[in-house]
Amino acid sequence: MKKEFIIVISVIVLSTIVGCIKDESVEKEVLNLKGKVIFNLDLVTEYGMVPDEFIAIADKIGWKYSELDNSLVKTFPLKNTDVALLNGEKYVSDNRGRLFLPTSQLDNLQNAAISYKDNLLDLDLTMNEVDKELQLTTKLQDYMLRKSHNNTCGEEHRNENCDDDGKTEDEEPMYGRCMDYNGPFSDGGNYPKSHWRAYTNFIGSDCDIALLYGYCYLDHYVGGCEENHGQLCSSLIGHNPDYHVHDMWPYNDTGY
Repeated sequence: MKKEFIIVISVIVLSTIVGCIKDESVEKEVLNLKGKVIFNLDLVTEYGMVPDEFIAIADKIGWKYSELDNSLVKTFPLKNTDVALLNGEKYVSDNRGRLFLPTSQLDNLQNAAISYKDNLLDLDLTMNEVDKELQLTTKLQDYMLRKSHNNTCGEEHRNENCDDDGKTEDEEPMYGRCMDYNGPFSDGGNYPKSHWRAYTNFIGSDCDIALLYGYCYLDHYVGGCEENHGQLCSSLIGHNPDYHVHDMWPYNDTGY
């Protein structure tokens, strides 16, 4: 019996070693899987927002200014994320957002899609050949319009289907949509996504900072942070889940 057990274990170990050797022999391309959000400042400068000050604050949490189109651009790794290829094969990025793709599969990147929680997302992936990046790009307006939270945000966080527009009569901040409106420029209002202040309040908010940690981005499209991770974005990054304003700047939080 002992001899048979040793033989079985040996076969398993040998199979594992052979599998590893075979996997290492496959030529692979290392791609960086990244999310990219673009925020055109024309949306807010016409309402009196000071661009230089706004840009300086946003820069501390990963937003980079593009003078070409007067936009803030934020890129971040998409960690542990499935990429579904044209031929049905799936590959997952590591915890740094790196995708190790067999070179034989490069042609199948055409029309590849992000698969999150077994849902194929209707979002365009583009290949940046120079930087070897596979990018999922959205405008901030479109990103916030795709909030997927249902009526499970909890007592402290009422979502967009049940919150009020802006502040209450006594000027206390409204709670809602996780904490995506408590940035340093926030006036405390939880505005509808059609309002320009929804975007200035978002920059530097808990949900904005959470992007750098790999949270919130894909959760906007499937389920929401609470459903997918058991916590709201504030708790996921170690912040108070109750309303608070990030008024202690410069804020040094790079996430990765």
